[in-house]
Amino acid sequence: MNKTTFRLSCFGALIVILMAPASAQAQANSTLQEGLAAYNRRDYRTAAEKLSTVIAKGTAQPSVYLYVAYAYNGCGDQKRALNTYCQLMSKYPTSPEAQLAFHQAVRIDSLTASKYASILPQAKKVVSPAGKENFIDRIILIPPQYGHSPVSAHTVEIVKRAIRKIRAPYYKMLSESGATFTIAPNSMDRWPGHKELEAKVDGSELVIGEVGGQTYHRDNGGPDIGLFERPMVRGTTQLKEPFSDIAIYNCAIHEMGHGIDDLMRLSLNPAFLLRHKDDIAAMSEETQSANRYYLKPMEACSDITGALIGDNTNVEECKQVMQAFPKSTQWLRSKLGIW
Repeated sequence: MNKTTFRLSCFGALIVILMAPASAQAQANSTLQEGLAAYNRRDYRTAAEKLSTVIAKGTAQPSVYLYVAYAYNGCGDQKRALNTYCQLMSKYPTSPEAQLAFHQAVRIDSLTASKYASILPQAKKVVSPAGKENFIDRIILIPPQYGHSPVSAHTVEIVKRAIRKIRAPYYKMLSESGATFTIAPNSMDRWPGHKELEAKVDGSELVIGEVGGQTYHRDNGGPDIGLFERPMVRGTTQLKEPFSDIAIYNCAIHEMGHGIDDLMRLSLNPAFLLRHKDDIAAMSEETQSANRYYLKPMEACSDITGALIGDNTNVEECKQVMQAFPKSTQWLRSKLGIW
């Protein structure tokens, strides 16, 4: 799984109306406040109507576009939401809101969003502290919360074994980017009070607190690749027994695939997205159902990438994904230089 850490709260952005006569400005401010109030009470149709009026008058700041798109999403109108995200990215490509719009647009239509990938800043090479120049030396252990057991030394060794399998050019890429590998007992230990633990993962029957890994994009360096040792017991703060050794190993490889995807932007490449789309079109309903999680371009890309860079192509799940997405696999092999 992959997420961005960039967030914007509902009323966290200061919205300023400029370049308008006093009476028009007052009216625009009034409409703006009415729209934000409607959004805050989840009256998304009214919010979209009011805030769209502000945009139509040409006085809107980037955050207004963002709220209009959110409102359309709230109404279930993803087509208009996507169009608004694209307007924002076209008009204000250097704004922080444009980056957030991009990550939201990817969820709706990856191929359309990929046209705006250039608005994302390139990951910077970072100067690592002495003794931490290598990726394998940047393993971070999260202390347990809620009376959980700490991450075991055994799990750390499994992760290190997976890291050592990464092919040299990609290990170097992770090292030079400043990427980290964070291990926690569970996502609730890493983010105590996390409100989405019971939220369903797209394309899966699992909830957030039951998944084994999560990779996070960072604008100021390489990704933070994360792994969770134990799944949660739904509805509680209790944890189950640790994932199996092979599940932890395969998850570590998969998440490092996310890390390389984050650095190379493989799943945002229009050529990859077209091949992924072609692969889905060629699938039977049964194959689509069996690979539901990998119908998301980012997940298929990261699983195949991880298998290629981590020499994990003989694992049954990886083989299944690669067979289901032959054109995607061929493109990634060529891009990564791994045959």
